[in-house]
Amino acid sequence: MTGKAAMKQILTVLHDQSQSSWASNWDFVSYYNFSGLPGSLSPAVPNGGNGEPKKANGLVGSSHRPSDDLCVFNFITSDNAMMSIELGNTADMLYKIGTLENMASKLRKHEGIIKQAVWNHTRSQDGIFAYETNGYGGQYLMDDANVPSLVSLPYLRFVPRNDSTYVKTKEAMFSRANPYYAVGKNFTGIGGPHVNVTYPWPMSQVSGIFGTDNDAEIQDRLSLILDNTSGLGLMHESINIYNSSDYTRPWFAWANSYFAEMILDLAERKPGLIFKDDTPYVIGSRNATG
Repeated sequence: MTGKAAMKQILTVLHDQSQSSWASNWDFVSYYNFSGLPGSLSPAVPNGGNGEPKKANGLVGSSHRPSDDLCVFNFITSDNAMMSIELGNTADMLYKIGTLENMASKLRKHEGIIKQAVWNHTRSQDGIFAYETNGYGGQYLMDDANVPSLVSLPYLRFVPRNDSTYVKTKEAMFSRANPYYAVGKNFTGIGGPHVNVTYPWPMSQVSGIFGTDNDAEIQDRLSLILDNTSGLGLMHESINIYNSSDYTRPWFAWANSYFAEMILDLAERKPGLIFKDDTPYVIGSRNATG
């Protein structure tokens, strides 16, 4: 498949997955479904593989989260935010090289529709982003450590770190307002249903660092990560809040790559936090008390 054909197919999928589940004549619209065949890592998606019914509002639906877990509602806010940004990036590239301008125009249109839908249809009455919605008013107020996530929205370039809705959302997600936030004696963070609820993920702390310019907060989050590698010097997938030596995956490539990207970001925007006399150094150990 050529690049042009691939982009055309992507636009078709975006269109199909942004349609309402119910047509005006009460036909049930089903373009793609996941039936969970024997051997599948994920169980079957309910309603014939289509998930919970959704009402079109400009967002694009998905039956699975970045963690591969099933959605509760099919419109994932952070996925749509990331999608809008990458559609815009692709359009910029096509305009820059002066080719496929008609395709670039279509990508730009979808970028605008999705971005506006995120702002119009995913915020709660409290003024924070919901993790998932369905177009009928249903909202799931939570966050998952896997990126894209709500806390990672600045990393995704969807909002600046000081955006008022983001700041309020981030504060809520690192609190009891998020059912997948957990606090332990040695480690604290956001997890998700992919692993036991008592096992938050270090990735969430990396996202938290990407989401702030506050030096003290960056130092605290970075120290929390560095203090919980079980002596391996590597990022785990998740860590038990009751016993930090109990973890999943001693070496988690996704988390290690994300951590490395975060360090490169700090080297550019906060060099004083990780360099001393032009020499890298490790921030002193601090214990998280929750």
